[in-house]
Amino acid sequence: MAPETIGDRIKTRRKLRGLSVRQAADFADIAASTWSRIERGERGADNLTILSGMAQALRCSVADLIGDGHLPVGGESVGLVDDVHDILAALVETDLGDEATSDPAPLDYLTREAALLEDLYRRGDFIATAARLAPFLRQLHATAVTAEAASDARRSLELTVLAAHRMMNVLRNVGQRADAYLAGERARDAANELEDAELTGIAAFTRAHAALGCGSIERGHKVAEAGLRALAGTERTRRAEAVAGQLHLTSAMCLYGLKRDAEAEPHLTEAEGLAGRTGDCGQDLGWFGPTNIGIWKLAIEVDSGDPKQAVRIARSTNAMRLPAPTRQASFYLDAGRAFARVGTREADATAVRMIATAERIAPQRVQFHPLAREALRVVVMRAGRSSIDSQLRGLCERIGVTA
Repeated sequence: MAPETIGDRIKTRRKLRGLSVRQAADFADIAASTWSRIERGERGADNLTILSGMAQALRCSVADLIGDGHLPVGGESVGLVDDVHDILAALVETDLGDEATSDPAPLDYLTREAALLEDLYRRGDFIATAARLAPFLRQLHATAVTAEAASDARRSLELTVLAAHRMMNVLRNVGQRADAYLAGERARDAANELEDAELTGIAAFTRAHAALGCGSIERGHKVAEAGLRALAGTERTRRAEAVAGQLHLTSAMCLYGLKRDAEAEPHLTEAEGLAGRTGDCGQDLGWFGPTNIGIWKLAIEVDSGDPKQAVRIARSTNAMRLPAPTRQASFYLDAGRAFARVGTREADATAVRMIATAERIAPQRVQFHPLAREALRVVVMRAGRSSIDSQLRGLCERIGVTA
């Protein structure tokens, strides 16, 4: 029996709602023919803007449609289900008004642990990162609420903002999109306690992307705009400019997704100007800079614009300039999705190479990515069984596509 596809889930949801294809498509503001082709599996259901509209029409989440939230078991991911449960419990139980649920830890240990977690995430090892996040958050919380020295409490809260941001990213990447929003709330709480504009901006970026992961584009835009207002008038340090740049990119992505291109373009222009001043930054500043702008432009175009333009951006961007496997893999996944949308035999072959490259760089990034599977599924369907070689078949087996 063939596994359930995104199109199958959409069709089931539509019928449960008692809607015809035309009615559902009207609610989602897309063509009925597009909806029908997605249901039949003839068109890839890997466009987040379209999926967000479909989810709203069907009164469900994007995660419900793409099959997120069902963690794989076996292999390297043994224990991940327990780790994700522990992370959620830690997020629920570490409100700053609550008592500590762990022993506090020395600041030098917490700083080293934060650096280790950043390195694990940079390399795309979400499983190892997830295993350490829950105890780390509890130790940060305990230190913040019990510290006698104000400087110790402040440092633990700073690390909490950054740890919550990383939790959001990990939870999104392993398919727990709704839980990721609570991580954003923890980042906001810690930043508010500190009254630090730059950390407030980081927390806003965290919450905005958690909202985007849930398909809440308008919410993502509002949160990003609030973060930019918090940064207005602050000293323009390199960190402040990098955070502002990331928030401008987030606003642009949201506005393009909402089909408000005229409002999106100034945000993109402002981000490019900021990137020209900061140059390519390191992981501590979110890898913001000219190279990352190209990766963002590709991500925006692949979900909100023209796939051929996305292909042109992919061909002109050298993601390998960033020493961050997670960012490189994200670029190659989006590039693969863009080439798959073009639909020619040559473009399909390039799409496969791009997805395979992403898998080689950061295997877990692809393993947990339902939209990568969907793009590859469409390529395989167009190719036909006789054209599937052993290399492509192996890739399909590893990421869960029937070939």
